Amino acid sequence: MKRETYDKNTKINVIEKQNKSIILFIDEAKYASMIVDNQLFKNYLKQQIKEHPELFPEIIQKEKWSLNGYVPESKKQNVKMRRIISADKEVWQIHPSFLMPYSTCKTEEASKYLFLLNWCPYWALAYVYGKDAMFYYRLQSHFGMYNMVGTTAKKVAIPVHLSADEKHGTISGEKVYAAITCGGDCFLGASISPSASEEDLTLAYGQFKAEATDVSPTYQAETVNTDGWFATIGAWRVLFVQIVVIQCFLHAILKIKSVATKSTQELYNTIVEKAWDAYHAPTKQAFSQRIRRISEYAKKLSESKIKAALQKLCSKRAWFTPAYDYNKAHRTSNMVDRLINRVDRRLTTGKWWRGSIASAEKNLRAFCLIQNFCPYCPWVQKKYNGKASASERLNNHKYCDNWLENLLIATSVQTKYIFQQNPI
Repeated sequence: MKRETYDKNTKINVIEKQNKSIILFIDEAKYASMIVDNQLFKNYLKQQIKEHPELFPEIIQKEKWSLNGYVPESKKQNVKMRRIISADKEVWQIHPSFLMPYSTCKTEEASKYLFLLNWCPYWALAYVYGKDAMFYYRLQSHFGMYNMVGTTAKKVAIPVHLSADEKHGTISGEKVYAAITCGGDCFLGASISPSASEEDLTLAYGQFKAEATDVSPTYQAETVNTDGWFATIGAWRVLFVQIVVIQCFLHAILKIKSVATKSTQELYNTIVEKAWDAYHAPTKQAFSQRIRRISEYAKKLSESKIKAALQKLCSKRAWFTPAYDYNKAHRTSNMVDRLINRVDRRLTTGKWWRGSIASAEKNLRAFCLIQNFCPYCPWVQKKYNGKASASERLNNHKYCDNWLENLLIATSVQTKYIFQQNPI
């Protein structure tokens, strides 16, 4: 897959790479004794294959495997890891979840760093905890290479009702767009587009489609909610020919609000009441009827910007009504807007991106994937009956109590994507 991007040398290659690591939850206290006992380790793997087959390649799920020695001991953490070999002679590394990839540090320690990176710049963590700012940057950016869709939707089908929008930002002062795809209250796709044109957005959103079809070759998105930007609509119709595009009703009301003034406040309040009454109509027919009544009401108003905005809302009836045909379709872009707000806060804190568009994409993807697993605040967890994160709500499952270990385990055997700019 090749994408044209904004950069002086202008090309980025997206290379798919097989992930040969199987990450499993293993109690650190028991690990040292388990790793040297062949029978104990075999029994543990058989139990994990039975309980969590999604963490293993298909051939290993059928128990066609055997132990294959050890990985050289980590000099950083003094931890041994084992390998297994499948019937087709493929070798896989068994990685314990209490240890970060490349043995950089313990996962319990890293979970604190990555949690704080929701708000802190890298230099701030270096100031408080020591090490180098690049240590924290690399710790986070590593997660940008994993298949976001397969890592997030681990035990459920990929959501087919989506919401998508672009967040504009800068790379070294040059304007770019972050094309965000959400479903099930989780980030499912995040890619950088050098412009808001249909061609560039198709390539950016196409990364989501590539990852979704890698997980499920027959995947077909049913609906997508957008803010009405026609390049976005065109991009999704190119990617999924049968998809139903639904425009955000809230954006139409916000457009009316943007032209309201103090002198038209009373009129604005009346219009909003009528509009939301239409929105809450129980059926498509009732909604259409209420929109027609609003249209008739708008014709009686004197010429003004607020009248024009109201008439524009009414003219979009055909973009709103398809939502009634799908029970779980998104009628507003609230979900993607809430998630994009997190991206906005983080990037504003970090003064946006610098360097290449390839590194920016990897960093954006990492942040979004981490958000899917990062814990909610305590009162939100209480609201969702103890579900600690968006991924736990989506899957109705967690592998262990530590949120970062859950993320690491979910990356098992997921395809890796290497983003190369100006390859040699």
